[in-house]
Amino acid sequence: CRAQSVRTGFPSVFNSTSTTISPDTQGRVSINVTCGTGSQGCAGSATATAGAVNLGTVSYTFKEEATSTLSFPEALPPGITEITVDIQTTTGVAGSDSVTIPVQSD
Repeated sequence: CRAQSVRTGFPSVFNSTSTTISPDTQGRVSINVTCGTGSQGCAGSATATAGAVNLGTVSYTFKEEATSTLSFPEALPPGITEITVDIQTTTGVAGSDSVTIPVQSD
């Protein structure tokens, strides 16, 4: 009698694909994200900061192989040259727990 193995698959990987960001007309920023191939997709939250200023936390839930945009609710302060996005996963894994993205000036 052969024992059956349990297949759990591998987790989806959540990543930011933004290389730069540009604030919208109200000063808010968004990042492009992907959820790669894997079991159960991606879920969690992302918190953006600009120096000591919290730009907000947004929750996300995506099926595997999805692309989307995460928009943060608070305006970017003047003169900021980069933001940091901290990622907390509840489903899947993050390609990086924290990413720093340059702000593109006009």
